Amino acid sequence: MPSYSLPAKDPNQRLFRIAAFGIVFLLSIIFFIAAHDPDGLSDQARKTIGGIAFGAVFVSIVGAMVFSAKGGMWNLQRKFRFEITDDRLFQFREGFPAVEISLTEIASLLETGDWLIVDGGSPNSRITIPSRIEGFEELKQRLSAHCAPRPLQKRFPFLACILVALGLSAYTALFFSPRGWVIVASGCVAVALQGLGFYSLRSVYRKRQIPILVWAFYVFTCLATFWIMYRRAR
Repeated sequence: MPSYSLPAKDPNQRLFRIAAFGIVFLLSIIFFIAAHDPDGLSDQARKTIGGIAFGAVFVSIVGAMVFSAKGGMWNLQRKFRFEITDDRLFQFREGFPAVEISLTEIASLLETGDWLIVDGGSPNSRITIPSRIEGFEELKQRLSAHCAPRPLQKRFPFLACILVALGLSAYTALFFSPRGWVIVASGCVAVALQGLGFYSLRSVYRKRQIPILVWAFYVFTCLATFWIMYRRAR
């Protein structure tokens, strides 16, 4: 009986390490230049460097939130295993009873970007299949022989858009506002958003120790934000 599950290694981990090293390296160069403040550096060059720093810090915050969401979803999906026979589909999940659906009783197949939802026609007869499992297309093809899949309309991510807009506004004010109290307030909001992003990472590593690179990345970006807030508020 064929068995389908996610690969053992999360592919997002390598991308996160590369992005984190790149941003830390870039910000280190910017802070080195800012600390020495070379005499030959023009005002336009200083503004350009400030804009690059703004972009790097903001991207790091958004990236941390995106990574935490993807990591949490990966940890959820890796707990699932699926098996299919000539007449039944089975879903196994750690800590939960098995769910099975007769292939002849499938009422609908709903496709999203990350899941294939198999509806057996009753509230307790539904199986969600991650699209990243090995052999997903083969499993989907076998299910499609019994019911044609159709797309599921996604909801607009209002909360994510609000957080992104809030972060963009905070960092814009932090770098470009001429008022000291606005700079301090926006810096505090920016650090709070960084804390929110790191807190969401804790759900990804709830049963494992958070890697040193993640800690270092979080501390570095917080210190960078406080340093920028201090320099601009002066």
